[in-house]
Amino acid sequence: MNGNNNLMIDDITVTDDSVTNVVPLTFVVNMSVYINDSIFFPRTDSIDIVGNFNNWTGNQYKLDSMPGSDSLYAITIPGFTVGQHLEFKFRINCSWVDTLVEFPYGQPNRTWDIEEGKYTYSCYYNDEGKTYSIREKETIMERVSVYPNPFTDMLRVMFPDQITKVVITSLAGQHIAERITGSTESLELNFGNLAKGTYVLLFYTEKGFVGSRKIVRL
Repeated sequence: MNGNNNLMIDDITVTDDSVTNVVPLTFVVNMSVYINDSIFFPRTDSIDIVGNFNNWTGNQYKLDSMPGSDSLYAITIPGFTVGQHLEFKFRINCSWVDTLVEFPYGQPNRTWDIEEGKYTYSCYYNDEGKTYSIREKETIMERVSVYPNPFTDMLRVMFPDQITKVVITSLAGQHIAERITGSTESLELNFGNLAKGTYVLLFYTEKGFVGSRKIVRL
């Protein structure tokens, strides 16, 4: 204090927390599994993200391919705050079709509670992260066999006991049928009434989607 009882304060920086806590977030998604399964085609398909931060609508947040990779896609979005709770999903071609959007058929959204200093979210497409590593999914799908393929009427599907459901869809995502596996590790599917063409088998465990196989009816 000086003689006039005035408080002298030096080197004080006043900040507005409502401004300094606004941060950009980077989202990175690996599409390699969907590329290997011939579901995602880098030359023609796109990835976007929707969530509670954009009312689950629109296509303004499309991810760009990262330099030197055709399987990694990323986007940086500004305007979030530390402590904010996010729910979101990635989509292929801005579509809500169950064979293209993540965690289909009513499965939970991704969630992220933003923490100080942690502003990048990285994942494999349709991978829950907390329950599966990508290698565990690959191990399950390595034990899936479908034959004959191409086929005429009957198709036999063999799988490990972790598989609980098999869903059949068209390439456009139309739900055709599904089978609960129960205690069996194989299914014989009669597609005698199915039109000739290419279809997709989706495989699920109790924890969610783990992979797919294309099938062709002659």
